Amino acid sequence: MHLCDAYNKRADHHLPIHQGRCPWHVIAASVGGTHHEQKGQPCQDTHYWPVLQESVLVAAIADGAGSAPLGGVGAAIAARTGVESLGTRIAQRWRPASDEYWKLLLKGALKAAQMAIEVEA
Repeated sequence: MHLCDAYNKRADHHLPIHQGRCPWHVIAASVGGTHHEQKGQPCQDTHYWPVLQESVLVAAIADGAGSAPLGGVGAAIAARTGVESLGTRIAQRWRPASDEYWKLLLKGALKAAQMAIEVEA
């Protein structure tokens, strides 16, 4: 199945997606390390990626805090919220014209992710 077809069929996406031909092919996996295996802990890392309109791919990876019992939940919230924050701006056709504006946009996404984690905690 093509990446865009698979994403279009996901029930959990909330951002506008590209409805035509998609040039992206994403392969993603999260695998626990030897430390996780030794302690019997699950992998708490996560990734999240939607394909937006105009074939824009926004992706995030988050390293779950293995020392926190719900580190994986926090990682999932951070990845999703950060990507959705960026996706909302991009869907509004707001495209930074310089590296400084991109930094502001990314800082905003990080702040949104941090706030979402704090609300959940």
